[in-house]
Amino acid sequence: MPIHILSEIFALLTGIVLYKRLSVPFKILTWFLLFVIMVECTGYYITAVLHKPNHSLFNVTVPLSFGVYLLVFHNLLKGRAWQPILFVISTVFFAFAIGNLFYIQGIPFFNTYTMMLGSVIVICLSGALLFQLISSGDEVIILWKIPEFWLVVSLLTSFTGTLLYWTLFNLGYDTSGYYFRWMIKSQVYVRYLLMAISFLCFYKFKQQIISVT
Repeated sequence: MPIHILSEIFALLTGIVLYKRLSVPFKILTWFLLFVIMVECTGYYITAVLHKPNHSLFNVTVPLSFGVYLLVFHNLLKGRAWQPILFVISTVFFAFAIGNLFYIQGIPFFNTYTMMLGSVIVICLSGALLFQLISSGDEVIILWKIPEFWLVVSLLTSFTGTLLYWTLFNLGYDTSGYYFRWMIKSQVYVRYLLMAISFLCFYKFKQQIISVT
């Protein structure tokens, strides 16, 4: 079994063990990890056993995955203003993903444009959440002890790398797939191992808030 799938399984098992302690957004992520593993195993079976391309599978599941991230941010970002903003972002993203699937890049070819747009959205929302964590009013949060911080780091680092790779790919810098094998896979390791740490925060630490007054 590929190592990147093992990292996803590790994160899933961590979420399952600590499931009762998790807040709603992280419970959503636990179920999402189960979905990710099923998709990855199916994709691996299609290519390794059937020797067929799995692009069509990921063209459908990638937009759904970004939909889950949008739902998680809907639960984590504070303030009423974010509700209409996330609605607009979701509408634009899914409209583009459907249009790209049927009219631009097509079903047989992996929809890199959808992946790039989704990555930009996740990067921006992760930055917004990190800003909220840092500027939390009259309270100082010990960032490395809260799960939201590790989730933000996980998404920021991995999707920045993902965006960089697919930009290079669309510019024609990876015709052999060499960069894909180490660059994209490494982003998967980072994303899900750090996500596992975010789950562990619910066990090892309580959110510690120190009043500055």
